[in-house]
Amino acid sequence: MEIIILTVIVLVLAVILFFALRKLIASITTDSKDYYMKRMQDYDDQILSKAKELELMGNKDDNPEVVKKSEDSGTSNASVDKNLLNIMNETEYSSVNVMKLANKVDEIFNIDEEKIIKDFISNMKVNEDYKIYQSLYDRFSPNLIYRLKMLNKETQIKEIGKLIPDEEYEVFDSYLKTHKKFSLDKFLVDLSLLIERNRPNIEILVGNKNKNYDNLNPYIKTIYDEDIYKGIIIKYQDQIYDYSINERDVWYMSVMWDEIASSVMENINNEDNVFSVGRVVNVSKNMIEVAGLKDVAFFEGVSVVNKARGYVSAIFENTVNISLVEQKENISVGDKVYTLNKNFKVSFSMDSLGKVVDVFGNDLISGKKFDNLLEFDVEPEPIDIVDRTEVKREFLTGITGIDLFYPIGKGQRQLIIGDKKTGKTQICLDMINNQKDKKVLCIYCAIGKTKKEIKEIYYDLVRIGASSYTMIIAAFPDELPAKSFVTPYAATSLARFFMEQGLDVLLVFDDLKKHADIYRQMSLAARKVPGRDAYPSDIFYTHARLLENGCQHKDGGSITMIPVVETKSGDITDYISTNIISICDGQLVLSLKKFNKGELPAIDYGLSVSRLGGAVQSRDMKKVGIRTRQTLLSYLEIREIYELVNLDDLGENMKKRMVEGQNILSKLNQYKYSPLTKEQMVNLFDSIDEVKEDK
Repeated sequence: MEIIILTVIVLVLAVILFFALRKLIASITTDSKDYYMKRMQDYDDQILSKAKELELMGNKDDNPEVVKKSEDSGTSNASVDKNLLNIMNETEYSSVNVMKLANKVDEIFNIDEEKIIKDFISNMKVNEDYKIYQSLYDRFSPNLIYRLKMLNKETQIKEIGKLIPDEEYEVFDSYLKTHKKFSLDKFLVDLSLLIERNRPNIEILVGNKNKNYDNLNPYIKTIYDEDIYKGIIIKYQDQIYDYSINERDVWYMSVMWDEIASSVMENINNEDNVFSVGRVVNVSKNMIEVAGLKDVAFFEGVSVVNKARGYVSAIFENTVNISLVEQKENISVGDKVYTLNKNFKVSFSMDSLGKVVDVFGNDLISGKKFDNLLEFDVEPEPIDIVDRTEVKREFLTGITGIDLFYPIGKGQRQLIIGDKKTGKTQICLDMINNQKDKKVLCIYCAIGKTKKEIKEIYYDLVRIGASSYTMIIAAFPDELPAKSFVTPYAATSLARFFMEQGLDVLLVFDDLKKHADIYRQMSLAARKVPGRDAYPSDIFYTHARLLENGCQHKDGGSITMIPVVETKSGDITDYISTNIISICDGQLVLSLKKFNKGELPAIDYGLSVSRLGGAVQSRDMKKVGIRTRQTLLSYLEIREIYELVNLDDLGENMKKRMVEGQNILSKLNQYKYSPLTKEQMVNLFDSIDEVKEDK
């Protein structure tokens, strides 16, 4: 009886709970709908003015009121764009804005597609070889073929020679020279293949399924391309003529429709919409050789029939080498390769802060691609000398051994060099950690690090709260060499973008020795003449043009570069190390011996140097730093000799030097992610007295 009563009570409670939840869900749905409708109405006018908002990222003086509003809201323009785009995609209300956008596109991008095709056909030059092949093939009627087959081969050749004119006979004679055993059937098959290969087929790519231009010419074939938003693309022989706006341009139009549409129309009017087409003649690992590309430039971007993309890395007399940066399918000899009439570009989103990304704007942690991508040149024009100013602002790392002895200035290039497992990456992360609340944007460029290592670095930055102002740009060891090679250049291009907006940027390259090895691999595959240690002769220039971007800009921004180089057996005199040492403004040498002793950070204070020194230090830091460093170096000179000697056996001055030196070394030890302020450093070593050496 008790079980029955309990069951009834449970059922009654379940019914009551059901109706209560139903009412709650209905209420939430109604509130959400009202909220989004109100939000859409508020943002409707902003959708068409997003171009101005985006331009504010480049020049904040254009509209101070909008900048202030954006800064007060605590969101970047790019994140606002993303929210608006989501609303447009997820609601029916967006149709109003789509219509506005479509009307604006029609106003600017207004072309007569049929007239373009007719003009193209009237000016089209048909391959003369095709005319000869077709004329020769048409002479072989069924009756003639039947009669020729009744004759022997020698008589067949003589009869054919009598029937055809001189131009066609040259083709026939050339065929006989390359085919010793003549067969009439095989000759006709080969001739039909030549006709097909040289046929002036015209492909018209359209974005509207209802459009068809096949009736304008027998050579025309209309193909639907879902990427085309408006206009057409004409493909003929080894050229592409682009009269279209694609889906990617449409997204950009949502933020700057007038610039994009006007730019496309200007290219069409100036005949800058013609693209060369070549064919793959040789395929090697991570690189292809292409023939037939006309007017191609070094570092120009190319596409391999939707299979891959890359850039021109070498130009020879009849062919060019293409380094592949992204490959989706296997490439075969004969595949078409299209030029893009522009330098190879990389993509980044303004929402990449706090993420791990690659050069194409992919989030490597979530595996998703950002929507609001902006394109950047891999190698923009060098910064003019007149745009650079003196490096005199201090860049604090929070590490006593660096800030006190080997200070770094904003805009400086300071190398970190040492053997494997000596704490090079950790020093870089400590530098990033110390930039919290200092208005410094940090970019960590990882070259050749494993996915596990990148994840550990990422989670460390998240844990210490440094991810909000840090972006990780990574290239893994299993990726194409060309992609790893351009990664530091892409990171530098992005850093320059922020610097030109007046921001201070910390850019870490970890590490350039692996980058040099990748370039050596690519150069050997491209048949470049190897030099010292098999590196190509331009390896110095490769790193010099990368690191020369580190500077203090006249507009207030700066790029502080921290390249990392891994050595073997503590040898800092190898080829790559000496190259980068000569390019940089100083180096921090890390010692494996000190690291194994537990002296962290394991800086070798005898070999390290900063060429700026006290120019970027405050007066107190400079005064204490000089005195403490002299005392420390004096101790290091005698430590190896007297370290095991009983201190009571030494003179007073020598004993004091040993005690002071050991005291300084112990105070220089720091745990990771435990930065010190300038005041703490000064107070820590203010009691150190300058010790005179024994005569």
